[in-house]
Amino acid sequence: MKNEYAVFYVSLKVLLKKGDEFLFLKGVDSFFDWPGGRIDEGEQNVSFQKIIDREIKEELGEEVRYELGDQVFYSRRYLKSKRKYVFSIIHEGKYLSGKIELSPEHSSYEWINPKTYTFKKSGFINNEEYLAFKKYFELIKKSK
Repeated sequence: MKNEYAVFYVSLKVLLKKGDEFLFLKGVDSFFDWPGGRIDEGEQNVSFQKIIDREIKEELGEEVRYELGDQVFYSRRYLKSKRKYVFSIIHEGKYLSGKIELSPEHSSYEWINPKTYTFKKSGFINNEEYLAFKKYFELIKKSK
């Protein structure tokens, strides 16, 4: 018997870094989030860079300038409203300039230094996401 394949939305997120701090957004659901979002219908052949550029403008405003880095890890979220999972690919990014103006998707933001900030599971939408970020920041601490 053949298994059915799972169907996921794909999301491209950016972990923006400014000095030793990273940009963390708060979603309207009060969980951490990062700039970026799902690939829209019709963007199947659009470069990841252009999709991320669109999402950054939508979520952080027209003025924000950044430099996209490498893909560093991934995670999954369940979207109750769509009854589908989202597979998120998280990239590093370097914040260059510009005033941040949040879209209605997010309630607030803060620049967090992972060396001094205590992350709690309750800030993340699920355990997988918490562990992915925890591992990433542990690797950063070791590399310096």
